[in-house]
Amino acid sequence: MARVEGWRLLVQQFKALLLKNLLLSWRRRFLTALHLTSSLFFILLIFGVDISLKSRRRTTTAFRDLPDPPAVPVDPILPCESGFFIKSPCYDFIWTTNSSSVIASIVGRIMQTNPGRVIPDSKVIGFKNIEDAEEWLLQNPLRCTGAIHMEERSPSVIAYGIQTNSTSKMERGSYEDPVFKFQLPLQLAAERAITANLLGGTYIDWNVYFKEFAHPPVDVFSVVAVIAPTFLLAASMFGFVIQMSNLVAERELKLRQAMSMMGLLDSAYWVSWIIWDFCLAFISSLLLVLFGMMFGFYLFLHNSFRLLLCLFFLFQVNMIGFAYMLSGFISKSSSSKTVGFCIFIIGFLTQLVTYFGFPYNVSFAKSFQIIWSFFPPNLLAIALYYLGRATTNEQDPGISWENRKVCSFSESDCVLTMEKIFVWLMATFLLWLLSAIYIDNVLPVNGVRKPWLYFLKVSYWTGASTIQIKDKPRDGSRNYDAIDSSIDEKKDEDVRAEENSIKTADANSMDKENVAIQVRGLMKTFTKVSRKGLCWKKTDEHHAVKGLWINIKKDSLFCLLGQNGAGKSTTISCITGVLPISGGDVLIYGDSITSPAGMNQIRSHMGVCPQFDVLWDNLSGLEHLHLFAQIKGLHPSHIVQHSMDLMEHVKLTEAMHVQAGNYSGGMKRRLSVAIALIGDPKIVCLDEPHQIINLLKVLWQSLKII
Repeated sequence: MARVEGWRLLVQQFKALLLKNLLLSWRRRFLTALHLTSSLFFILLIFGVDISLKSRRRTTTAFRDLPDPPAVPVDPILPCESGFFIKSPCYDFIWTTNSSSVIASIVGRIMQTNPGRVIPDSKVIGFKNIEDAEEWLLQNPLRCTGAIHMEERSPSVIAYGIQTNSTSKMERGSYEDPVFKFQLPLQLAAERAITANLLGGTYIDWNVYFKEFAHPPVDVFSVVAVIAPTFLLAASMFGFVIQMSNLVAERELKLRQAMSMMGLLDSAYWVSWIIWDFCLAFISSLLLVLFGMMFGFYLFLHNSFRLLLCLFFLFQVNMIGFAYMLSGFISKSSSSKTVGFCIFIIGFLTQLVTYFGFPYNVSFAKSFQIIWSFFPPNLLAIALYYLGRATTNEQDPGISWENRKVCSFSESDCVLTMEKIFVWLMATFLLWLLSAIYIDNVLPVNGVRKPWLYFLKVSYWTGASTIQIKDKPRDGSRNYDAIDSSIDEKKDEDVRAEENSIKTADANSMDKENVAIQVRGLMKTFTKVSRKGLCWKKTDEHHAVKGLWINIKKDSLFCLLGQNGAGKSTTISCITGVLPISGGDVLIYGDSITSPAGMNQIRSHMGVCPQFDVLWDNLSGLEHLHLFAQIKGLHPSHIVQHSMDLMEHVKLTEAMHVQAGNYSGGMKRRLSVAIALIGDPKIVCLDEPHQIINLLKVLWQSLKII
């Protein structure tokens, strides 16, 4: 069957994986929509906090731009009930000295001529002297808003003083200024009444107006700059956790392993995830900026749209790379949520420290700034701080795309420009990505563990198999002298003869004897590790496979029989590259499973049906076959018909468009067999074949070797 190779195979696998990601995202629409629009929820929270803070300062003009402040008249004497925290019964004002008829007439004039409201006698109390008035005020707190103390010094001279509580109060977001609310109205009323009295009773109507000096916002404060880093970090954590969960889940459910056994190229795998996540990050970032503009935040309206989009996109991309790297250390998808929560808490704390000036200040060493910048949330915090400081009010121009290389007018001594922040985000993303690929190779999920310095080996870059049958003769027994000699005594004669024939065979024996698989002293040991304090110690070893030597002929049916725990599944897992071997080797058509390049060649002509079904619940049976056929490298012109034939062979034609999550156990098993038969492989390994015994007839017609 025709196959594609080289860069065409890379492109074909990339397209197949990209389509797989698209289908899975579409069938998990709620989760995808939550990922893309989570920023709207957090923008709403920021908007709510902004409205709340604005309501608390609505009575002050310090945060507003006033080029021409309005003239504000002095109010009349207000009812005492309008004062904050005033107790009932209350009084509009008290006065002294009530022993003077002139002063009494002036007080009466104040009460009668109060604009808009005549003050009743029940709301005013007169006292003989100031001492009596102050004693009453002490005994009746919060029952009077002000006092007028007058003294008749001569027929033409009347002195007075105003007494009010000078404590400013705030209630439910409203600010009460006692000077403008109580003191000035009393003063103006006293001036009017005293002037009228001195003029013989003539009423004079005048008012006093106050006007602020014109000023820009005196207090600069950007809600978005303060709280947006935390809220937008929380928004990005959705994508961070989802992506980390996807990678870990594919490893945990052995889906990545299944694709690798079909010949998946690591480059296709990583590029497909990177491109897909980049697309989601771009859409999410675009929506975030549009939501911010929709709610009218100065940070989004006045700063460059291109600058904001670039910042949020690069930050989300950086977090994606961070997720790639961390996923290599996580074995369960459920743990990714815990890791995501921990990253958020740490990010919240470091962003708080960043807002208060550490370490992006000229007073701190450069080394602190470099170390601090490796954690992505810190870069977002300082970037939003700069952008927020540049847009604290409606008149601030913000930061343009052209000025990204210089400090803004509000932070002339900044240690990082916006362009440097972008460079840091891109550079650290590459660091996380390379670290993720390195961890993926040295802590493998696909069986063959690469050396710690694998990238320095020529064979890694050239793709050549480092161990092949055409090389010099192999001394198969060199790793097994230390094996317990008591094992040899338990072997049957035919087993011992098979072992000796393999050990003494020359390099070309596989071709001469028509051998497809040669197992040379295969050994797999599982080590039990115990922990004592902070130290880990090997306490026990269990040999699941111990010195296995067998030849498997071409065009034959070979069965491994044994009781539970005999090592059958372990042997198959080692042969197929699922588990790394502890010793020995397996040669399949001349290629060694200990060589990554050799394993890649082996997978091109091997099919595997694992002991447990490895399927995506949200993909249909036919979509599984199309995906694995493209990964296997089948020519596109053959994939559709070949998939239909396989579905017919395993009797799943009627259910081929049903998602695999709705299949019964037997249907899933048949689908796994169909996947193993893709591309008419030379070798098919079936683990636990008794579960699919009814398909053996089909298998015998299709397989060369089991």
